Amino acid sequence: IIVAGMGVVYTLAFTTPKYSASTSLVLTSSSGNDAQANTITTTDVNLNSKLVSTYSEIVRSNDVIRQVISNLQIDISETELKKNVSVKEVEDAEMIKITVTNLDADVAAKIANEIAKVFCDTVANIYKINKYNTNTSIINFTNI
Repeated sequence: IIVAGMGVVYTLAFTTPKYSASTSLVLTSSSGNDAQANTITTTDVNLNSKLVSTYSEIVRSNDVIRQVISNLQIDISETELKKNVSVKEVEDAEMIKITVTNLDADVAAKIANEIAKVFCDTVANIYKINKYNTNTSIINFTNI
């Protein structure tokens, strides 16, 4: 009982809570051909699977992180923000999940959502495609 009580006291007195917020993106077909726009081919699936790793790196790239800091006007270094951003491939799906950890739940949510937006714009710019016809779609904004 004493040990349990000490654990509770330690937790309440010495640990700072951290909050995580996540947003998910799905890789979709970006075919510009209207006849093929509603069709997903094996080639699309294979390409999207390979792009998951590339996209994970782009999410945490200096350009994306720097743009998010600028857009939100937050006082945090690029290095610190990168430490608090994780990107994971969703198993058996053509999706990535971006998670941001912060001392403030609202800030974590705003950063996660902004990273998703900036990432989609960055992908459109890198691949020189219309940002409304990219092969990435935000399917789950985190709630604030």
